[in-house]
Order: sequence, then C-alpha cells, then structure tokens
Amino acid sequence: MAATRQAPGDTLRTVLGFSLIAFANTLMPLIIYSSAYLIICFPRPIVNLIQTVPALVGKLLLPQLLRSWLPYWFRPLLICFGWIGSAVIAEATPPNVDPRLRILCVVLASIQAAGGDVTWLGNLRHYGKPGLVGWGIGSGAGSAVSAVLPYFITVTRKMFLRDAVGYIVYLVPVVIVSHFFILPPFPTSESRDRAQHSKDDKEKLERYEPAGMSLIDAPTKPMKAMERIEANNRILSRLASPYVIPLFMSSIGYAVLYPGFVRAMGIVPSFDRYTSYLAAYGLTFQLGNCMARSCLTLIRFRNTRLMFALLGLVFLALLCNSVFSIATAPILVFPLVFIGGFATGAIYIDVFASLVEHRDHESGTDLEFALGAVGVGEPAGMLLGGLIATVLEQWLCGSGLAAGERWCHTTW
Repeated sequence: MAATRQAPGDTLRTVLGFSLIAFANTLMPLIIYSSAYLIICFPRPIVNLIQTVPALVGKLLLPQLLRSWLPYWFRPLLICFGWIGSAVIAEATPPNVDPRLRILCVVLASIQAAGGDVTWLGNLRHYGKPGLVGWGIGSGAGSAVSAVLPYFITVTRKMFLRDAVGYIVYLVPVVIVSHFFILPPFPTSESRDRAQHSKDDKEKLERYEPAGMSLIDAPTKPMKAMERIEANNRILSRLASPYVIPLFMSSIGYAVLYPGFVRAMGIVPSFDRYTSYLAAYGLTFQLGNCMARSCLTLIRFRNTRLMFALLGLVFLALLCNSVFSIATAPILVFPLVFIGGFATGAIYIDVFASLVEHRDHESGTDLEFALGAVGVGEPAGMLLGGLIATVLEQWLCGSGLAAGERWCHTTW
C-alpha cells in the first residue's frame, strides 16, 4: 500500500516533525530515570530490569492495542499526558521517600517511551522514508544529548538530577506541536484507510519478499479483534529472522559498549573524575550512532554482516584492553567507541529502512503493525546486554588485574 508522493515542502515538514518528536521521546525517559535515583536503592541489574522490562512488555502489546482501540489523534495526547504524569510523580518523590513510588515513575516513563516508538514508527507507513530520516536524526541527537546531560546538570550547572524534570515541561509541547502542526496530514486519511481494510486483507500478495513471506488467507469480512491479533502474531513470527533478531543483536552490542563496562576501564589522567570520562565516552559512542542514523539520505549500509563484524571486533578490542590495560589514551580508545556506536546505529536504521522500502508489498494495516512491532528486539537486547555488561564489570573490578588502576577502584 504505497503512500502518496509528498511535495517538497511536506517532505521538509515530515523530516523536521519526526526529528523533533524522536528527540523528545529519546530524551524524556533519561530525565525520568535519572531523577528517580534508583541506583541508590538497588543494584545495577535490578535498575536495568525496572527500566527495560516495561518497555519490552509495551512493545509486545501496544502494537496490538493501539491499532484496534485507539484512534490516531488520541495516541500522542495520551502519551504526552503520561509524560506529564511521570514528571509530576518524579517531582513529588525525592530520594528519601518510599522507592516504590519512584519505581512506578520509571515504569510509566519506560512504557511511555515504548508507546512513542510504536506510535510514530507505525506512522512511517504514511510518511515513508522522509519520516524515517527524521526519526533517525532526532533519536540520534537525543541519544547524544542524553550522554552528556547528567554531567551538564550536576557538574556544569551544579544542580541535582531531579532538577532536570522541569525540562519535560518544554519537551511535551514540542511533541504536540510537531505532531499536530508541523507534520503534514496523512497522505492517506484514516477513514479511507479503514474502508480499505477488507480489500487489503483479501489481497494475496507476497509479503516480506526477503523473508519469503506471503499473506495469510483473508476472510471475506473485516477481521475481528482476536482474528487480527492472531494474524499479527503470525506476522511477528515471520518478522523475527530478517528484522527482530538483527535489532536484538545490535541492541546487545549497544548495551555492552555503552554504558557497558566503562567503570572497569583504566583511569585516564586527563579526566579529573569518572563522570567526565563517562560523558566523553558516551558522547563519542552516541555521535557515531547519530551519524549512522542520520546519513540515510546519503548512503545506506545494507551489509549488516559487516556492521556486526565491526561491532564484534570493537567489543573484543575494548575487552582485551580493559583486561590487560594495554592503552588508556582517548586518542586510541575513543575511535573504537565511535565505530561501535556507528555500527549499532547503521543496523538500527537498516532494519526499519528495509521495512519501509517493502511497503508496496504490504497491506496498510500489516505494515503499520510490522513497523511498531519489530522494535521489541531493542529493549530485549538492551536487557540482555545490560546484564552481560554488569557481569563483565564486576568480574574486571573484582579481579586482581590492574588493581587500583580502574575507575571502579576510585571514589571520584
């Protein structure tokens, strides 16, 4: 189901709108997570579970629920109301109160971020490649800002992390204005789209040609809710190999490299404290990620095997360097970090670009579900990668190798 070709002005509005939405949707979860201070009450693996499991569940369920029960115009409003609610809870629960309220705040933020991903990635069905370009730019830029925001707030501005919650007051209107006023109307209206559901479901076209998929036999009348869920589950199972698994594997690499086991790396004398080193390391990684996600208009990295090979080599190089303390100079370490970030970003954008490019082989309903559902690989990979990174960090910091020469052996 192809979207109508957009005018140049609409293309620019699409790129700008998706960039702003993705930027805000990437930055707001970090603000809420940081303000909750859960790391004070719980070990890192538990915090990782609290932050990622709700997103994983959300990306499994929301593609089913949003399409069936929530109209397009209401979804961004519901998400923004959720962000405001999370900000209110975060503002009202300082670190010395019952942590259960702060856990609730983090869970809500994780679900809101997942809902934003599902909603606007699903809307790429209407906006196509320009929307994906904007999403890549915005999510990459948001990740880069997220890497340095804690350092900027605490060290540069001499503020508490909780003080950053006030920024959500500005980011929520950015999302609303971008969705309702900057983005052009859907090339295909919702009412016309609904009228075509029966026709789309009856068509027997080849779906997901790279995966050898074909449409299921459609009924002669519009699908009921349970029938649609069953059909969606069959689609998701066929999406696993070409789309979900690559996103899952790249997300593991993402989480292992950043924040990964940075605390177990060697002390660098040119940085006065760990927070400054982490900010520089994270910014380097996210700049590579941002560059890969943003250059879809110029070049497309279709060879994901090469990107996975680079990701594996970077991981092995950084791990060996941490074990044997070969080199700590940023001029030697940070280029590897940049390449790792670039590889993860290239795989991420290639997964969604592949889906968007095959839109002509999709019914509109199924394409929207596919774009929203394949993202489940991201939180699943982040969850497993975070656990792997924690194990590596504890092993390196607890071993006798390079004793006293790692960031985890310092108090500053």
